[in-house]
Amino acid sequence: MTTSSDTCRVAALQVTCTDDKAANLALCSSLVEEAAAGGARVVFLPEACDYIAASRQQVVALAEPRDGPTVTAYRALAARLGVWLSVGGLHEATEKSRVRNTHLLVSPAGQLAASYSKTHLFDVSVPGGESVRESDYVRPGESLTAPVPTPAGRLGMLICYDLRFPEVGRHNEKRASYGHAMIVDPWGRVLADAGERANCVVYADVSAAELARVRDGMPVATQRRVDLYPELNPVPLPPLADSAAINSAAAVFPGDNEKFKFGQVTIDGDMVIYRSKLSYAFVNKKCVVPGHVLVVPLSDRLRLVDLTPAEVADLFQVSQLVQRLVEKVHQATSATVCVQDGPAAGQTIRHVHVHVMPRKPGDFAFNDDVYDALSNHDKGAPQWREEAEMREECVMLREELLRL
Repeated sequence: MTTSSDTCRVAALQVTCTDDKAANLALCSSLVEEAAAGGARVVFLPEACDYIAASRQQVVALAEPRDGPTVTAYRALAARLGVWLSVGGLHEATEKSRVRNTHLLVSPAGQLAASYSKTHLFDVSVPGGESVRESDYVRPGESLTAPVPTPAGRLGMLICYDLRFPEVGRHNEKRASYGHAMIVDPWGRVLADAGERANCVVYADVSAAELARVRDGMPVATQRRVDLYPELNPVPLPPLADSAAINSAAAVFPGDNEKFKFGQVTIDGDMVIYRSKLSYAFVNKKCVVPGHVLVVPLSDRLRLVDLTPAEVADLFQVSQLVQRLVEKVHQATSATVCVQDGPAAGQTIRHVHVHVMPRKPGDFAFNDDVYDALSNHDKGAPQWREEAEMREECVMLREELLRL
């Protein structure tokens, strides 16, 4: 099955799952194979496609870790068929009494391209009806995941109870859910609807040209009221090793020949650990502690107060990501994150920047000595690091970022 050059065929699966994990995996796998044979390049599985349990206790008992047999099987399936696989919701084992409801995106290489754990849990009590407290057995996620580039466009990762992807039919003697898995275009037109059929595949061809036409006619990005609410820009994910095919690597990991203005100096692209839409992080020429890195807005701004709300949000989202990275690499459990905002505060480079420094017990005799060290680390005749050492660190940090 072929489609025109600007379209991508996608498929949505509708399945009736039970508490038999092996049977569910076999059923879903056969439908994914059917979808791939039908020309789908991106295949979507519903929430709870691993199992539907009869009790809260069984929910926890049947859960597997992310590297367990179910996820391993789906990764192998995606690689064998060469498709993107959106596993819309799995029960991920995290602790003895609760699980995470996790959406995984698997690339055609069988790699985990992205993940999102449900943040808004289904705690409701319908008058005269059933009361449900998902939080009793599901641990909420702690962050959002930025949209991920795929052949069908940028894929948002959500499992919200009012938008969740349902499976059809009765799953066991105690639980049932509604069907009508569907594919809807940006105008709200239903391109495919599985109705109440059990265990089936529906298809739609997603046109990049049609998406661009709709967005041009509905320019919401230029109509935001940033005077009423901040314009938040999600930080993009690091790319996978195979992501050059979807042109995401250059967006996040700059090329060696790219240059970045940092006040009165220039930063080479091969020193940049990570780049978002509005900020970038790079290895430091003179570290106060091992792993000390800097995060900077792409715009030429002298002080923090000069940044727009969107730039502030992006700068500190990137700082948070980089903090997690350097803490992991340097086996730290704390960090000093600070801004020297202006010359009187110790700023020597005329460009606002965030210092991210992983901290360990005893790295300074007195904890606040870190600020004295920061104030003096680039004064006098500092011993700058060799560029080769900095490039080697940057390569290592990029690699670790992919595993974060």
